Amino acid sequence: MITLSARIAIAFGAFLAVAEVVRNWGDWEPWPWWVVDYIAVALLLYGGRAALPSRPQRNATPLGGAWGFACAMFYGSFFSHLESLHEKGTGPIDSVSLTMTIGVLFAVTILGLALAIVGSRRELSGAPRMILEVAVLDVRAGESAHFELAFEEAQRIIASMPGYQRHELRRCVEATSRYLLLVWWNTLEDHTVGFRGSPEYQRWKALLHRFYEPFPTVEHYTPLFGSER
Repeated sequence: MITLSARIAIAFGAFLAVAEVVRNWGDWEPWPWWVVDYIAVALLLYGGRAALPSRPQRNATPLGGAWGFACAMFYGSFFSHLESLHEKGTGPIDSVSLTMTIGVLFAVTILGLALAIVGSRRELSGAPRMILEVAVLDVRAGESAHFELAFEEAQRIIASMPGYQRHELRRCVEATSRYLLLVWWNTLEDHTVGFRGSPEYQRWKALLHRFYEPFPTVEHYTPLFGSER
């Protein structure tokens, strides 16, 4: 649901940016009345992009905020136009058509907000909801910079896999050629069967496995205690 909400947000933001130009062309209102629409555009595009599953660090929080802002904005716009429905408009669109259009857009913002909220609640429900993949990566001496460049590309591969939630790569303070890879999956099979059995895993291997010495042991953990499930 979050992915659907994110894709709608991107499409809606792009549409809104163009629609505001068409609506106001030749008769621009004072800037405070239309700049708020472009704030909504920016929030929707940013929030939608941040919540896409292809993002290395997916974050649905900005998406919910963007939809909330847009929903409140269209709430005010729809009911103010509804109250003045029979007044003659000055723009290229008549008042009735404009009010109906704003009503439809208001409904879309409600749908997007609902999808974001329900999707977030579903992701937060269940116990346990995540499997944590842990690997200590010892990189050959002098290859750390090349490894980090390769990982920057490789992380896009793993982030696109079904069942992937998020990941972190941390560098050891005491041994700078040692890294800790953490990957959160929905299920163990999403990693061991889905990812490792995919063509994308071969690309992952080609990018990263040549750097390891010795080859790492990969383990999986399930949550027991802590402030985050």
